[in-house]
Amino acid sequence: MAARQFREDLYYRLSVFPVRIPPLRERRDDIPELARHFTLQFGVKLRRGAQDLTPAALRRLQTYDWPGNVRELQNVIERAVVLSRGITLDVEAIAIDPESHRTVPLSNPAVVPFAEAERRAILAALHASAGRISGSGGAADLLALKPTTLHAKMKKLGIRRQTSTGASAQPSRASGGGSSAG
Repeated sequence: MAARQFREDLYYRLSVFPVRIPPLRERRDDIPELARHFTLQFGVKLRRGAQDLTPAALRRLQTYDWPGNVRELQNVIERAVVLSRGITLDVEAIAIDPESHRTVPLSNPAVVPFAEAERRAILAALHASAGRISGSGGAADLLALKPTTLHAKMKKLGIRRQTSTGASAQPSRASGGGSSAG
């Protein structure tokens, strides 16, 4: 308030009923529900499908002290979903060391399998082009690929583009560099 970054009247309105939220380490029973929420949220956001956690992964999450509270849990789950190869996150996907009570740094977070890097690039280009594949500003143009090459890569990786209604559609079968604006 002294720095005028928070309204004084709002502070006094909120301070009528102070709410203490204990740290996550004091609410270990909340961890499975929060972890499942985040795995589902990031699975959908990253188009990885519904994600789930093994019982061993949940146990590891519950034995950690979470000095960064819910935000740290959210970050650990997001990293696990990004790096997972399947739809079930096991104990190896959870990058924490419960004995040292610290998150485990990745050896080199920039290194991912080539197919995953290719998949991410295609999904990002499809998102940036609003699902359009060919033409100026289309995903193929953004990736410096021919539309037919992009279609082949999408088919190989099982990527379906989103239509303007948000429904999933198969990549169109335009021949050559035709205009299959999606």
